Amino acid sequence: MSALVISDSHGKVDRIIEAIDRNLDAIDRVFFLGDGIEDIKLAQVTYYNIQFDYVLGNNDFDDAVPEEKEVFYEGKKILLIHGHTYEGIYGTKRLIEKCKRNGIDAVFMGHTHRKKEVYVEDILFLNPGSIGRPFDGRASYSVIDIDGVIHNNVMYI
Repeated sequence: MSALVISDSHGKVDRIIEAIDRNLDAIDRVFFLGDGIEDIKLAQVTYYNIQFDYVLGNNDFDDAVPEEKEVFYEGKKILLIHGHTYEGIYGTKRLIEKCKRNGIDAVFMGHTHRKKEVYVEDILFLNPGSIGRPFDGRASYSVIDIDGVIHNNVMYI
């Protein structure tokens, strides 16, 4: 199975639903990286048979939702964050040290509204871009497949 990685919907719940519908037969999990927490909660009600994991963004307000979350998926330990709580977005020393200390294989993060995939010290840093307000072209999200290695497939709305 595969997982969707979505971030920064900013009120565009219809785009989240479109992304899930397009991949419904292939996915068993959705990771949401903040800035649209109410959007993902609305989508979650519709897709009760899919597991949802989400974190708060800098524009979200919900005391019941964490700012970061460690999850296991297909044998990989993944840290979900929005990205605004670290001093820079990719490969900051503090974030890399946290990943090494906690055995994190990948960090999924949003916040910049720009797609990016980079390895820093064998840790994957993945930003699926923004499904709601992209700064680098079309609205995007990622479909993740894992067969020992994390494969990122960028998708567009």
